[in-house]
Amino acid sequence: MKLLRFLLIVSLFILVLAIMSNSFDFDFGWHLRFGDVFWKTGRIPYLDTATWTHAGQLWVNHEWGGDVLMARLYALFGYRSLVVTMSAILVAAFLSIHRAFKRRLTTTALIASLVSMWFVEQTIVMRLAMFTPLFLVATIAILERAGSKKFFS
Repeated sequence: MKLLRFLLIVSLFILVLAIMSNSFDFDFGWHLRFGDVFWKTGRIPYLDTATWTHAGQLWVNHEWGGDVLMARLYALFGYRSLVVTMSAILVAAFLSIHRAFKRRLTTTALIASLVSMWFVEQTIVMRLAMFTPLFLVATIAILERAGSKKFFS
């Protein structure tokens, strides 16, 4: 049974990796450029300098932190490192979600993840939105640990 679960996890990772490596996000280069500009200048630009139709217009990047991480990873290790990292994060998030609700990773849950990833392949792209399931897991964990503690007055 452990071998089957291991093979299912590997299969899930390979499926997500294959989907991610064959996807294309039209904003990807823009995100890399913004992250690179921030890294080199140490400032968050407030004007759009990468879109020729909106050059010089006021703009707020709500993904600036992720852009910096992606740009550094890309600069240091290349595109493949981004694909592997983003795939691993997405798979880890799904496995963590199953553990959060079931307390145990079951073979059925792994098969369900594999099938669901296959059916939603059109939404899996090299984009910062792939972090969303990971943030969901973090939010669940924080809320579970908070219990009856009062954080806000």
